[in-house]
Amino acid sequence: MSTNENKTVNLNKDDYSEEREATGRYPDYPYESYPKPIFNLEKRSATGSFICGLMSIIFCFTPIFPLIMSVLGLFLAHEDKRIKAMSSEPRSSSAVAGIVLSVLGLIINIVIYVLLIILVIFLGTSLYNKFLA
Repeated sequence: MSTNENKTVNLNKDDYSEEREATGRYPDYPYESYPKPIFNLEKRSATGSFICGLMSIIFCFTPIFPLIMSVLGLFLAHEDKRIKAMSSEPRSSSAVAGIVLSVLGLIINIVIYVLLIILVIFLGTSLYNKFLA
């Protein structure tokens, strides 16, 4: 006798028919399944802060986008700080990196805007003196 002959599985369709008719669906799968992922808001805000700070530095020569990313990165880092303060856990390294990158991106953008304003003023006065004076 082979081992396959000894193993018989009863797959009767009527086993779940009463529950299926009552609920309109099959019952829960009787075997153990993989655990459902736990979404951790602390890690989301810290990672979001890091990504926003990084994008504010990468796109620092575009007009408005890096300012929005810097402010959003600082906001998400503040949210991470608030969540960690309630649970008395230390801050994650990605949140600290997000703060550093967001502040650095904000400083770079402010310097670029100030230099652009100075350039416009300088070019405006030099063109005024050259053509209208």
